[in-house]
Amino acid sequence: MLNTLLKHLAAVPHFRNLIIYPTRLILRHLYASGVLGAVQSGGGAAGNSVSDSSPNRGPHFDTSASRNVTALLGKTAYLNCRVKNLANRTVSWVRHRDVHLLTVGHYTYTSDQRFRAIHQPHSEDWTLQIKYPQHRDSGIYECQVSSTPHLSHFIHLTVIGKSLNGLCLISISVNEYY
Repeated sequence: MLNTLLKHLAAVPHFRNLIIYPTRLILRHLYASGVLGAVQSGGGAAGNSVSDSSPNRGPHFDTSASRNVTALLGKTAYLNCRVKNLANRTVSWVRHRDVHLLTVGHYTYTSDQRFRAIHQPHSEDWTLQIKYPQHRDSGIYECQVSSTPHLSHFIHLTVIGKSLNGLCLISISVNEYY
């Protein structure tokens, strides 16, 4: 039960960095948020759905998908990040080229309107959509979960093709297939 309480405390921003927790304040917060009642009854926090067979495991990435994405110049690119047991944490996307925060949850924090986060309710998939990708968009993108410490999953995007009067040209060597 103590481990469960500590996990819930780690998710509360004003408790994260404290070393000594005033017991009365902690209990009042846990009771008010419904966590204490849920823990005493043996369940998780209210509203937290567990999509993994091990309910004690925290958020983690499904790494079975490729970490490399290739997109055609000018054609929408999708970078997918599957997070299991997310609970009440948030998923963010960061572009490493300039360490730019692109999205947090459903919200976009870049003025570049080509970027958008896509997430369907009750889904484990968090997708970064990049419309009209350019060669400069190639590089590392980080899918980040707001746990303590934060978790990261890196995806490498490669944009291929050459532009000629608005058309995307791709050259393929015959030797690659034989």
